[in-house]
This record gives sequence, C-alpha cells and structure tokens, in this order.
Amino acid sequence: GLNAAAERSAAPPSGHSRGLRRRGEPAPCAARQPMRLTDGLRLEPGRIAAFVGAGGKTSAIRRLVSEAAGTWPLLITTTTKFAQAQSDLAPEQIILEAGASIEGVRERLAGGGALLVTGPLSVHEAKWTAPPGGTLHMLLAMVRELGGVALIEADGARGRSLKAPATHEPVI
Repeated sequence: GLNAAAERSAAPPSGHSRGLRRRGEPAPCAARQPMRLTDGLRLEPGRIAAFVGAGGKTSAIRRLVSEAAGTWPLLITTTTKFAQAQSDLAPEQIILEAGASIEGVRERLAGGGALLVTGPLSVHEAKWTAPPGGTLHMLLAMVRELGGVALIEADGARGRSLKAPATHEPVI
C-alpha cells in the first residue's frame, strides 16, 4: 500500500519518460546557460574566423572581443574596409602603411589583449583600408605563433541588411 503510493507520486506524468521532455517544452531553467559565441564558433588559439555577408559581422566581432578579452591575443582586421567608427572594436589600433614593419603588432599582441590592425584611411571615404598587400599573411602567421585568434571582416555590405556578392567577393 504505502510503497505503491510513493512510487506513483514519483512517477513522471502520463506520456512522459523520466529525463525526457516533449518537443517544444522548455528545458529546466537551472540547466540553461547562455551560449557563448566563442564556444559556438569553436574558437581556440591558432584559429582564424572570417565574417562575411550583410548584417551582424561587426556585432559578432564585438561580442567575441568581449567574451575572449584576456583569454588569448586577438587580432581584428579586414580584407576590405572598416568604417572609421569601428575603431572602437579593440582598445588599441595600429595603422600599417605600405612597407611598415609589423614588429609593433607582435609586441602589443604578446601582451594578450585585443588589437585592431588596419591600413590607412581611404582618401575617398571615411573608412580604414585593409593592411597593405602581403601583410595579412604575415599577421596571421604571427597570431598563430603567439597562440592568438584572428577575427577578420572579409566582406563589406556597406551597412545594407541584404547583400548579393559580386564575382570577386568575399575577399577571403
């Protein structure tokens, strides 16, 4: 009698199996943890993440910088252009001119922080250009050597919410 009643009260509701839930039923609140974008993208030392398409590139980079701050050296750069207002993606920015040494980049990244590396401002618009030709490959090798992560905006949508890539895009 008593044991049977205790077993019935501990049994899951009819149609439910213990530990399972029906489709559409939320998970218990205690088990929920906010998803970290760094985990979702499986970012780890030596990785390179390129962001393309319309909408969300800068927001994703900004969130990754926030999540990974102090974890690894972070290089943020572009293969196209960054709006001048995006200088705040990292606490520091280095502007590389053609023929410039990248040793200053190594020194700053070795400290473990986030660093924005661009070319100079465009003469035609208020946008930072990509680091000068060939420099990107050296920067990426440096980031890997330092156990860092590179975040690259590899496609410009010019603020539009929808973009169809041209034949030469994305620039990865």
